This record gives sequence, C-alpha cells and structure tokens, in this order.
Amino acid sequence: MPEAPPATTTRRTPPGRRVIVGVITAGLIALAFFGLMPALADYPDVWRAIQGVSVFSLLVAAAAAVLNQLLGPLPTMAVIPQLRFGHALSARLASTTAANTIPGGGAVGVGLTYVMLGRWGHTGAEIGASVALTGIWNNLVRMLLPTGALLAAALSGIEMPSLVDGALIGVMSLGVASIAMVIVLRSTLKDRVLRPIDRFVAWVRRLLGKPADPGDSPSQRFLGIIGDAVGTRWQRLMLTTLAYHLSLYAALLAALRAVGVDPGEVHWAEVLAAFSLVRLISAIPITPGALGVIEVGLTGLLASGLTETKAELVAAGVLLFRFLTYAVPTVAGAVVGVARNRSKAKGMRPGRWGEYPAEQLQNAVCFRCRVRGDLRWHLGQFALVDCPQCGQAFMSPRLNHDGRLALYGAAEYFDAGVYRNDGAKGLQRTWAEGRLDLIDHAVDGSPRESLFEVGCAYGMFLEAAQARGYRVAGLEFSPVAAGVASQRLGCTIHVGEVVDLAVSNHDVVAFWDVIEHVPDPKAFLEAAVRLIRPGGIVALSCPRFDSLSARLLRTRWWTLKPHKHIWHFTRADLRRLLTDVGLAEVRMVRNPFVAGNRWRIDSLVLVARKPV
Repeated sequence: MPEAPPATTTRRTPPGRRVIVGVITAGLIALAFFGLMPALADYPDVWRAIQGVSVFSLLVAAAAAVLNQLLGPLPTMAVIPQLRFGHALSARLASTTAANTIPGGGAVGVGLTYVMLGRWGHTGAEIGASVALTGIWNNLVRMLLPTGALLAAALSGIEMPSLVDGALIGVMSLGVASIAMVIVLRSTLKDRVLRPIDRFVAWVRRLLGKPADPGDSPSQRFLGIIGDAVGTRWQRLMLTTLAYHLSLYAALLAALRAVGVDPGEVHWAEVLAAFSLVRLISAIPITPGALGVIEVGLTGLLASGLTETKAELVAAGVLLFRFLTYAVPTVAGAVVGVARNRSKAKGMRPGRWGEYPAEQLQNAVCFRCRVRGDLRWHLGQFALVDCPQCGQAFMSPRLNHDGRLALYGAAEYFDAGVYRNDGAKGLQRTWAEGRLDLIDHAVDGSPRESLFEVGCAYGMFLEAAQARGYRVAGLEFSPVAAGVASQRLGCTIHVGEVVDLAVSNHDVVAFWDVIEHVPDPKAFLEAAVRLIRPGGIVALSCPRFDSLSARLLRTRWWTLKPHKHIWHFTRADLRRLLTDVGLAEVRMVRNPFVAGNRWRIDSLVLVARKPV
C-alpha cells in the first residue's frame, strides 16, 4: 500500500514576533519624531511657520499633492490597459493605507490590490504582472533619480559631492538588478524559479475546490503579460512612473516655498538632490510608509548649513509635504476601503433578486465583440460588467437557458408583474394604444395588415392590435403565457425563441421590454428582421441605462434586475445595434408623457424601418 503524503502545514508568524516587530517600529518612529526632529527644529516654531502659510500657497501645494495621487495609478494602467482609472485609483489608495499604517504593510497592500482588482474582473496573472512591473519600474526610477539630480546640480552650477555617492549606489544597484533579471529570465534558472509558482497556484486552487487545468501554466501567462507590457508599452510605463516621482518632488518643492523657504537659500536642484537620496533610502522598508525616515532625512539634508530660523522653515515645509502626501492619502484610502465594503454589502444582500442554483448560472461575453467584460458592480450571484472594446454593459454571470426557463415559465412571473392588478393592466393598455399610434404613423400609408409580437406574454398588445384590424400572431418564451395568449386571442402563438422561427413577411414586428432579456441581442434582432417584409417596421421598448435615474441610483436602480435584464443599453448602444443589422431609425421616444412611454422616466420606445 503506498505511503500517504505528508500533511501540508502552513507556517505562521509567531504572535510574539509580530509584537516585537511592532514595538521596534513604534520605537523607530518615536525616535525620529521625538528624538531626531527636535534636534533639527523646535516644534512650536515649526507650527507657527505652518500657520503663517497663505491660502494661495497652501492650495498650490495641495494641488501638487492631488496631481501626484492622480498620477499614481497610471503605471498600473500601462500594464493593464483595460483597467479603469477609478478602479486603479481606489485599489492604490486602499493598498497605500495598508502600507502606511501596518508594519510589513506592503505585503498587505499587495493582497488588497489582488482582492480589489480581482473583484473587478482582472486575472491573477494581470495583477501579478502589474505588481511586479510597477515595483521594478518604481525602483528603477529611484535608482536613477540621484544621477538625474547630480546632472541638474551640475547644470545649475551647484557643487554636491555627497550626491556622487548616492548616484554611484543607484547606478550600481540598477546594474546588479538588471543583470540578475537577465540571468534569471534568459537561462534555465527561469524554469526552476517558475515551476514552484505553478505548483503553489495549483495547491491553492485545490484548497479552494477549483482544480487547476494540468496544461495551464499561470507563470507562463504571467510572463506573457509582462512581455507584452514591456515590449509594447515600456515607454508609457517609464514616463508615467517618472511623472509620478517628479510630481511628488513638485509637491515637496511647493510645500517648502509655501512656508517661506527662499530659493536663494535652498535651490530647487538641492531639493531634488535631497529628495532623490531620501527616495533611494526609503526603498528599504524600515517603517510603514517610511514614516520618520523621510521627515528626518529631508529635514537633515535640506537644513544643513542653515540658520536655526531657516531650519525651522525647512522642517515646516517637510511636515506640510508629508501631511499632504502621507496623511491625507492614508485617510482617503481608509474611506475608500469602508465605502467599498458598504457598497459590496449592499450589492450582495442575499435574496434581493432571489437565489439560483449554480448550475443555472453562466458567464457571458459581449454579443458584439465576443470578449469578457470589466467588472463594474457585484450584484449578489450576478455582476454587471462593461465590454472593454465597445462599452456595452451586460451581466456576467447571468442565468442560462434552464435558469431563464425556470424564471419565465412560472405563471407567478406574469401574475405578480404587469398583470398583478387593474392599475398595472390599465397602464399596459395605455402603452399598447400609444405604441400602435407610433407604428401607424411610421407605416404612413404602407400596407399594415400583419403584426407579429415577440415576447407577447398574455397578449394584451396583440389584443389592441387585433382591434385595430391587424392580423396578429406572436411568440412567447414561456409555455404558460403562450397558452393563455393563444386561448384568449384565438391566434397562433409560437413557443420558443425568435432565432428558431422561419423567414416570414409581416408588416410589423414588435417586442416590448424584451431585448434586454435575450442571450444575444444582435442575433435576436437579425432574426426579427427576417420576419418582416422589405420596408416593414420594427418597434421595441427597453430600459435606458443612460437615464438620470440609472446614473444616480446605480446598484439601487429599480430596473437593474440582474436576474432578468442581461443587457443594459444606452441610446448610443441601441443606435449602433440598429446599424449592425441594417435598420434605419424612424423615431425614438423618451418623453414619459407620451402615451406609448407613459410615466416611464428611464425607458424609451424605438421605431425603425427595414430597407426596401
């Protein structure tokens, strides 16, 4: 009998060790602020200097700090081009808060980045590549900054012998790191490094009950994304990373000038030199967010050789800079984290849209571009995503055919909906008459004998059309509703989907609040067009995703209904869809006071014509 494999154990950091690390970190920060900083400047005088800052100067410094935060997500977006700016900024702020407040918080920040970007639909390989590349480029710029500062000092005629050592260390570090990367990636060491990563990913997936594909190599996908980013977007990555660091320098310079540090006493090139050296030193994670290290380092370097009064101004400028670029983003990241958790809790309330078996759910792609979407909102078992190519909003996961049949096949779906009471039925009749008026106006003297409705439910619209002299027929996905309509009207009501119908020659095809429910709107509309004669009319209605209520209410929008509404169309989306299938728009009605759209502030009625 084969021997059982040894049990896998997870190594945990002993609690005592974490306490010791926390105590040492707190001690270092206390030493910096209560030991070293008072030796450089007197806090009461520093506070008076900060109080003397003018509103305009403070706004300039704050604007520089805000610009720095806005530039921060751009390197990540250079690696993941489909990443939304808001998502990238939120993930960066949340991870920055962790890195700035927890000993070893950089690892926690990376974990938060994985969680947040993963919930927005990005793969582990994409996130891992972005973390790796932005980290490499970030340190690359840190290493090059002293050399750039030395060049700036030389051009400005300022002698800085101490900067030579920093520049030399940066260049040597860059050289060693580059050689190490080339050796690992261009030799057999690469496989020896990457194989354990694949085994670790497979182990984690087994723990989560998600067996890995034996032919899949996460590390190779990771390298493929890195190769694509470096090969095609390395300039963008370098420029955005450099812009981020230089904007941070600009915030420091603006804060120093705001408190009254004169350019004649501390030249901009000297500020750049001190900034570059401290950035290089702060690459070593001594304290969370280099708290204390940056304050003491910048103040010590910039105040060297100045009078006590000027040194206090320098300290005031450095502390103002750190407040704007450390304290404010840390608080902002905490707010983002809280808001995200509250939004997630609201969007994932059990039972809000019902609970569905896993076998009735399926992932989807954009009907037009055939690509998966970028996550916008989690909605319980469902999620609203946006096509990265055309912007179409849709649900993925969504109900599959069996799930939709179970939902729409029950009589309760109709009896508790548009047919629930006399008021609802009366509004349905108002819509029917108003929509027939729009159709009659569009027909304008052409033959108007045959009308076919897709998604006819219990046949209320067909009944109104029949009363106006149309020869009517219909199609209904629900066998229950089709039976009711057929018995009520005495006409042919097919059961199934429009794509399964044979070509016909109707004058009008109508479908009211149907197109958002179907699996493929383009295939659906193409099939509907095959049912009408040349010059015939297509009429439809649907919710409008660019309505004011949809924009303001977001996940609370009453028409979101992720279990029913697969697609969410804007006016531009619908017009693009008409063009895709060769229809010409006749009229689009959004006015909630027009009978065909009565009281519907977030919907539209559209009438189009098939070319002759």
